Amino acid sequence: MHTQHFFWKSIPFFRLFFWFLGGLLTDQYCNINIDSVVGVHVACIAGFIAFKGMKLEWTWKYRLLLSGMISAYIFTWGCIGSHVRSNLKEKTIPINTPFLLKVEQLRDSNQQQQTWVGTVYIRTGYKWNCRGKTFAYVKMMEDENLKKGDRLYCNASIYPIKNTHHPGEFNYETYSKINGIFYSMSLDQRNTYLKIGNAVDANRDKFQSIRTHMLDKLKRFIKDKNVLGIAEAMLIGFKKDIDPALNKIYVDAGVSHVIAISGMHLGLICVLINQLLIWIFKKKRLPFVSLVITLPVLWIFAFTTGASASVMRSVIMFSFIIIGNNVSKSNDGINALFGAGFIMLAFDPDTIFDVGFQLSFTAVLSIMLFYNSIRMMVYTKNLLLQKGWSFVALSISVQILSTPLLIYHFQQYPTYSILNNLLIVPLSSIVLIAELLLFMHPIHAVNEFIASYIITTCIHWMNGYARVMNTLPFASVSFPVMSFQMIWLQTLTLFGLYFYVLKKKSHLLWMTCIGAILTSVQALHENMRIQAMHKLIVLNMREFGSIIHQHGKDADIYLYGAGDITTQKNIQRIKSIAKHVNVEKMQFKKIEPKTMMLLNRNTDTAIIMMANNLDDMDARLLLSITKNWMVDGSTKLWKIRRWQKDPQNLHLRLLHTAENGPIYLDCKDYHRIFRQK
Repeated sequence: MHTQHFFWKSIPFFRLFFWFLGGLLTDQYCNINIDSVVGVHVACIAGFIAFKGMKLEWTWKYRLLLSGMISAYIFTWGCIGSHVRSNLKEKTIPINTPFLLKVEQLRDSNQQQQTWVGTVYIRTGYKWNCRGKTFAYVKMMEDENLKKGDRLYCNASIYPIKNTHHPGEFNYETYSKINGIFYSMSLDQRNTYLKIGNAVDANRDKFQSIRTHMLDKLKRFIKDKNVLGIAEAMLIGFKKDIDPALNKIYVDAGVSHVIAISGMHLGLICVLINQLLIWIFKKKRLPFVSLVITLPVLWIFAFTTGASASVMRSVIMFSFIIIGNNVSKSNDGINALFGAGFIMLAFDPDTIFDVGFQLSFTAVLSIMLFYNSIRMMVYTKNLLLQKGWSFVALSISVQILSTPLLIYHFQQYPTYSILNNLLIVPLSSIVLIAELLLFMHPIHAVNEFIASYIITTCIHWMNGYARVMNTLPFASVSFPVMSFQMIWLQTLTLFGLYFYVLKKKSHLLWMTCIGAILTSVQALHENMRIQAMHKLIVLNMREFGSIIHQHGKDADIYLYGAGDITTQKNIQRIKSIAKHVNVEKMQFKKIEPKTMMLLNRNTDTAIIMMANNLDDMDARLLLSITKNWMVDGSTKLWKIRRWQKDPQNLHLRLLHTAENGPIYLDCKDYHRIFRQK
């Protein structure tokens, strides 16, 4: 009992993290009255003041009440923080007036256009108020192109980013909002904006100049494009030069973490710096020297790489450990991890929805919880074998908590990921050391003939090994789409069974049985919910149309439009969408390419398909049938917008899947129509 109490006391940040995360998720997923939450928060503060004036014996007597008030205070803090700071809950307000755009970051560039991220300001009275960030797609000009820091007065159309993705596909709206981006706009004509000045943030420009210098030096010494893309990603997280096919190979092999800046990279840099400091300074002075040298280097590296969620988690965690060493305090790794998580969520509540942060956090927690116990299962006097087993134990432990998340997000698990990591992770460490040598060593010959050779050779080995392992039988295992509740009920049941076999405690057996029962109940509930589904899904496809007619786990999928619409790419995409709406058995049917309409008299709505060939007169007659229309990708968006401008159509409600995403309808009133197809 004393040991458990001490363990609980040794990780105070876990308690902060747990209650704060609970409040954050409650605000995100529950419809709570924020005024009531603020009232409880203020009441907790008043309670703390009251306890401060009490005698010590009364404080001890009501310690449980004080503990509950602290928990409630942190919980309500999480609710309020999420309500105030979360971008996901913020409604994007349309902008219909001229605005000021501050150009901040270049995201992509090619011969036709550049993609910038900028901040939008609108004028209210005498002040310019920030409305959030926007993606700006700028057409390349012969005379003048945009530069970082440019300020533009714009009269162009700007559109809120909407959720138009299909189930299982990349949620562009959520991704954009997590990064604080709410709008999208095109500046394809010079007369839509006026450049009124330039103001560059000096501090951000320094990090960008460091990043540019590192990229230029890599390009100078490494000529192979496949090697260069991996080297850039491993050093500073720059992935634009990676061949998409090669990136998929790393993802399928389960080693994509080596080309994403994470704790592994920062840990290696920290170890290298500390070894160098041990050679220069005495070991007793290492904590202080590490504080003034290692810590700033890690933070500079973090901001140079772009300060992603996984990188910031790592650098905050290392900061806790280094500061703890310097002030002679215990620096439990789990406590430092939860401390880093708490600080990040308090600063930006949307971080919890970042998949990179989730995988990074659970992987490190998994190592801290399971590595030692797995490593101690095997012991040998052979030092080389023991080191090899330690690395195997590390590869196994990192998978334990991160695997459920991989299955939940991607419905796929790389079977040989442990074997792949055994070779690729050590090679990636050698590559990172060689890259650091490339930048720090002043002798050109050493960089050209030694460092660049090591980088090129190791990356070639990594690419080849990952490619070969992906061709082996059963290289990956696919899983059905499962809810978050089902994934974690199954995981907790397996953990309960594992610990029961390990410790033979009766209460663990009871917990395992309860978990199995809850898992079965959840599976039955989800199966009944799926069987009750009867709906039409009008998909958001480009250049053609598709409708999924779903009844439980069975579906007829209709394809229509001009051109070759039954390509393997289209079929695979639609199959993936159908899988994510729990369809197991599907049948594809192709509809004759001519203008069609599906009319529902009960709801006064209609779906129009393949209407590109309609002239304005025919369209006006057709649209007079009903007021509510749904249009998919088989009809061009520009044509719908032209119809909307017709004075006779101003009262109509026209929904296009390109602007509103897939459309879900109750299929019972469409049965007669589809039986005729």
